[in-house]
Amino acid sequence: MQLKFENVKGYKTYENAVKRGQQLEDDLKDACSFRWVVISLPNGRFTPMVLANDSVQPTWVTHFPHCCIGN
Repeated sequence: MQLKFENVKGYKTYENAVKRGQQLEDDLKDACSFRWVVISLPNGRFTPMVLANDSVQPTWVTHFPHCCIGN
């Protein structure tokens, strides 16, 4: 299965995507435990992608701007 993220805007630099991922981690640390990675989007930009697991509800992540979730 190929995950598609055409509607994710992302960040111009990898470093800014890392900062956003760290901010997501801080924002959700009391709600759940999760892993995340920075991915390159089809448009050449970068975004943090939360890796879904048993403790992550997709709705906890999807309302945050400039990130995506994969399972």
